[in-house]
Amino acid sequence: MTNDHDDFETQPVPRGKSTSNRNVLAILILAAVLVIHWRSSWLVNDPLWLDELHSVWVIDEGFTDVFPRAAAGNQAPLYFVLAWLVNLVTQLPAQAIRGISSIAGGGLLVLVGFTVWLWTRRSSAVLAAITVAVFSGSQLFYATEGRPYELLCLVGCAHVLIFHRWIGAMHGGEAVKGAKTGVRLEFWLAAVGVIAVLIHPLAILLVMAESTV
Repeated sequence: MTNDHDDFETQPVPRGKSTSNRNVLAILILAAVLVIHWRSSWLVNDPLWLDELHSVWVIDEGFTDVFPRAAAGNQAPLYFVLAWLVNLVTQLPAQAIRGISSIAGGGLLVLVGFTVWLWTRRSSAVLAAITVAVFSGSQLFYATEGRPYELLCLVGCAHVLIFHRWIGAMHGGEAVKGAKTGVRLEFWLAAVGVIAVLIHPLAILLVMAESTV
């Protein structure tokens, strides 16, 4: 038995399609860079709002202060650890907390666009997907604020895609390769799930939803 979900992994990719994949990925990365540049004015010019002031406070002192200060705002620590490290290098707290979200937004554009391309091979579907990723109000807000939610969207999307591949592997037949793929995907599913929860506890809702499938 074979599984359509596994086609792009278990079967050789023709040279033409492989070249096309690389071209689409390159275009998406370029688009992400342009979008990050377009959003950069918000990162620098807009004043911090109340919740972002909490983010700056979390990373304003030593590394050991990050964890209790994040918890004081009902937040998980991982995003703030990353922001603290960026701030350590740049000494620009506002850009540190917003820059992570902006880069995550660019990564989300690439991840969503390339996944839609692999599933549909339709440029119109890719364009529709990345348009939503770029211009929807919530994504535009999350990608320019100094909070963990855009990073959560990126990691959560990755988790959903791994879950989709895992479901395909589990129902892909009796081949040993499929079983090995399933075990490998289970590891990444667990690892990315833990990372998502460490970014924000809301990720638990995603894991619970997937567990019902």
